[in-house]
Amino acid sequence: MARSEGQERRCQGCGTPLARDNGSRLCSPCSRHDVEASSAPPKQDGFWQRAALRDALESRHFGQVLNAYRHEHRPVLTQAKVGRWLGLTQGQVSRLERTPQPTHDLNKLDQWACALHIPERYLWFQLSQQPTGAHTYLRVVPIVSTTSARQEARTCNGASCYALRR
Repeated sequence: MARSEGQERRCQGCGTPLARDNGSRLCSPCSRHDVEASSAPPKQDGFWQRAALRDALESRHFGQVLNAYRHEHRPVLTQAKVGRWLGLTQGQVSRLERTPQPTHDLNKLDQWACALHIPERYLWFQLSQQPTGAHTYLRVVPIVSTTSARQEARTCNGASCYALRR
């Protein structure tokens, strides 16, 4: 694309003049904001019933779920793209996918499952039901089972409420 001498290109996001070596339509800060604002698209029920995803979800290993999720897309999603949706780096997604030890942190599992719009009926844990804008608090709720009494602490932070079993 030829540009006439003296013609100044501007960021389509904020109007700032673009550097000469920037071939993008956005400046760096607007590009970062554009990437951060993106999120995983909701999927039809049939997507979650595919064999690779079903097997990964049954394994109760979120790294395997991420790997299957990425590879069920055409073209295959990059770890960096999925990481942006989850608030993780590409390296963190890679580590989650290849580690033999599954993540047990319900806060993270809840956050990641919500970010990918995984229906609760396919998960091995309950998603938080806390409405957006909830206040942070800690509540201990006794759970009675036939074998013993257990306690469940719910830590609600911002938009999510996480069940932590002790």
